[in-house]
Amino acid sequence: MARGPCNHDLEAARERAPKKFYALFEGARETAGKTEWLRHNVLPHLTGPELPASEIARGIKEFVGEYPEFYASYGAYDWVLMCQTFGGLLNLPQSWQWIYSETFPFNLPSVERVGPEHHALADAETLRKAYIQK
Repeated sequence: MARGPCNHDLEAARERAPKKFYALFEGARETAGKTEWLRHNVLPHLTGPELPASEIARGIKEFVGEYPEFYASYGAYDWVLMCQTFGGLLNLPQSWQWIYSETFPFNLPSVERVGPEHHALADAETLRKAYIQK
């Protein structure tokens, strides 16, 4: 499975539940070390073990359940990575929609940031906080 320069992790934050899911793809640290920007802004936040895509896919399915809705802020590449994690769009679980929803049309309120910038889980938690306050 090909991975681009920003494939360091996947994150998810549910709207109602405080549960969290965070995983690093195999090779994430090596990939994040390839450019100065990633080394400076992303690499310091990559914590935990690196896992194969199949294990991450199982974790995502367990985390989001049978009928999830996915929201992202400018998440086109995130959605590509999500699909690649499952072996492509056609291999997503049958009950899942083939799309995600962009949050920018929702005109979300500005909220105090949760955690450091460019940390995937902190980004998801900040987006969740804004979405809940809308």
